Amino acid sequence: MAIPIEKLINFKGNIYEVVSAVIKRSQQITEVRAAYNPTTLEEQITPVPSREEKTNENSENKEKATSAAFREILQKEVLYRFKDGS
Repeated sequence: MAIPIEKLINFKGNIYEVVSAVIKRSQQITEVRAAYNPTTLEEQITPVPSREEKTNENSENKEKATSAAFREILQKEVLYRFKDGS
């Protein structure tokens, strides 16, 4: 699923806070995916897939971490808050 452009355009809050939250959430998503899908040595040395194979792989609901994070935050599937750093 792509980033919900309409929600991004109509967003009324602090965009810097949202971007910061998206960065943090995309890091979390990446870490969780890595934990559940560890790369084995065999996977590391396999040939690079062709463009067609990559397209098929992406169509299997494998969303990019940043797009997923944007979608989750803008659709309020994940809430965020900032703590005072002092």
